[in-house]
Amino acid sequence: MANCTNCGKPLKEGAKFCVSCGTPVPAKSAAAPDKTPAPVRSAVPETPTYSAPATDSVITTLGWLGTLLVTVVPIIGIVLYFVWAFGTGGNLNRRNYCRAALIMMAVSFVLSIIIIVSSYGFILSIIDYL
Repeated sequence: MANCTNCGKPLKEGAKFCVSCGTPVPAKSAAAPDKTPAPVRSAVPETPTYSAPATDSVITTLGWLGTLLVTVVPIIGIVLYFVWAFGTGGNLNRRNYCRAALIMMAVSFVLSIIIIVSSYGFILSIIDYL
């Protein structure tokens, strides 16, 4: 019985693909049987190496001041917050701060709408009462 060249699992006779990993089985010649040993897998899995992203540097006080001052500019501030929050580059700390700030803006907007609608209804009920 032959083994898969990719994962080492045993192959059924006449199989064209490995059932475990999907690797195509090469066609065999009838004269030479496959004597390839299965790849040896280590019992201990490899430990992946993690490296800190290049964008995980510390933002200076002036950088944070600039980030906060951008919110004063009405449309440009929100656009930059979206770019910083969902862009691929940039500082990780700024990205997380902008995501949190956008969530807080959305929650504040929804609560403001609820308060305005309920206040409007309250005022209309007072006017109807008079």
